[in-house]
Parts: sequence; structure tokens; C-alpha cells
Amino acid sequence: MHAKVLEDAGMIVMRERPGVRGSQKMCGIVFEDLYLNVFEHRREPKATSVFSFPMPVGNYFECDVDGNCGLAGARGYLGIEDSPSSFYCVDRAEAELLWFRTGFVEYRFPTYLFREKKVKEIRFSFEICSEAPGYQNDWPSDVTVWVNGRELTTLLIPGDFGGRRGALNPDWWGDTMTQYGILKNIRINDSGTYDNETKVSDENMDTLFAGEGKFISFRIGVKEDASHVGGLNLFGSAFGDYPQGLVMDVEVFN
Repeated sequence: MHAKVLEDAGMIVMRERPGVRGSQKMCGIVFEDLYLNVFEHRREPKATSVFSFPMPVGNYFECDVDGNCGLAGARGYLGIEDSPSSFYCVDRAEAELLWFRTGFVEYRFPTYLFREKKVKEIRFSFEICSEAPGYQNDWPSDVTVWVNGRELTTLLIPGDFGGRRGALNPDWWGDTMTQYGILKNIRINDSGTYDNETKVSDENMDTLFAGEGKFISFRIGVKEDASHVGGLNLFGSAFGDYPQGLVMDVEVFN
């Protein structure tokens, strides 16, 4: 059986010859040498790789909020609506949506996975809208972002969006409430800070990430003296249109 496989593959030839008792098959090789080039189709290794850190919106390290504010989980409200003290409730990590008029929330991401590597770019993505009574599609808000204590940029968020249900909103969430946001992407590399493809700051890898910190802090909020004090809604994976909370992606050189 094995000889037949080799014959079908064209590696040997077989001829029948008379034998002592019946016939016999004589086998002969077709090739004297056979080489296997294992490098011919080798894929080049990727120049970079990405570490992704998803952060639940309720898992903030520090906060200071005021005005109309609150937390909502997949099954209902957390704490008391419009009470800033609810942002310290013991089950705040279950929040899938948070909102406030002024103030900030700050998150901290670990660095141990890439501390010894050369970082090419750090990216933050999040779904956000402003905060109005009910919802108002035209309700601008100036939302400021800080990284490692340094102010990066202020984003003009055009409205608190409603009029249709967010793709992920739980059934208990009312139709007259905030429904969805816009997905923002902040990129930081050696040349500066970008809102998608638009450069918004000269803050770069050197100015923001000098030294070997144990964490990277990300703060987002609305200043009391902003031109548009329209609050913010920050969406988690169970509200809005995008199945994510705050995500930090770190691209490193291999």
C-alpha cells in the first residue's frame, strides 16, 4: 500500500517481474535527491503588535462630578439619580452608562505588559455624547481629555442624541432618554495627538509618557468655565451603538 502511494506521487516506478512463486514488483526511485525549501513561502513577521485594554466605564479610579448626573447598569439605575455621591456606590463597576454636567472621571490602565517595549502609538476610543434633559440632538458640549495629568484637547460634542433607540440599550431604558453617542478615537504618537486624522495637540509620546510609570491615567470631563457647558454621557458595552466601554490600545514595535 505504501509503495502504491509513492508510485502515484511519481516518486518511484514499479515493474512486475517473474518471481519464484508468482510475480514480484521491482521498485526504483525516480529522484536521487529531494529538497524541501521551507523558507520560500515564509511570512515576514509583523513589525508591530497591539495590546488592548478594555475598561468598563464604571471602573474609574477617581471622580469629581456635579449637576445632573447618574449611573445606569444593564438592569437599572445604580445609586440615586442626580446625586454626585452615587458615583462612590459600591456597585459602580457595574455601570454601563454614566453622565454628569461638570467635573471629570479618571481611569488608570496598567503598563506591565509593554513597559520594556518601544511604543509606537497609544490610542483611546470611547462612545460619547453631551448631557441634556431627556435628549437634545443640538446640545453642544466642550469635553476635555487629559492623559497623565496633561491636557490633550477639548472635543466639541454636538449633541445628546436621541430620536431612535441605541442599538444596545436594555429594554428598561426609556425612549425619551439619551440613546447613543459618537465614537471618538484619540491617537498619540511621536508627532503629536490626533482626533481621528486631525492633529489637535503637540503633546506626544515623549511629553506624555516619559519614564516608566506603573499606570497610564486617562481623564475626561467638562470644565465649569467651558464655552459650552453641556455635560457628557459616557457609554459602556450595554448602551449606545458600540459594544465597548473605554478602550486603550498600545501599539509596540516587536
